[in-house]
Amino acid sequence: MKASCWLCKHYDQKFQIVTTGQKNVSGELAKYRKWDKHRCALKQEDKYPNQCDFEMNVELWEELEKKYPDLALSHARVEVLKTVGSRD
Repeated sequence: MKASCWLCKHYDQKFQIVTTGQKNVSGELAKYRKWDKHRCALKQEDKYPNQCDFEMNVELWEELEKKYPDLALSHARVEVLKTVGSRD
């Protein structure tokens, strides 16, 4: 699985709501989310977890860069370093 898998268009991680059987302060059962392992929505079980047919979710990335300008700046720096490194 690639480090940037969460930006994949096919990213599909599901969760289950579970309880410990204990009550919280309000007297209700305490619940929490238990996250499943990452699964590519393409269901490539024979390749999992080694590979994912990665397609960048450009809309999500642009939304994150608008929301977090420092992320956009660091991403631009990484892209510049990639192009400089590929010339060598």
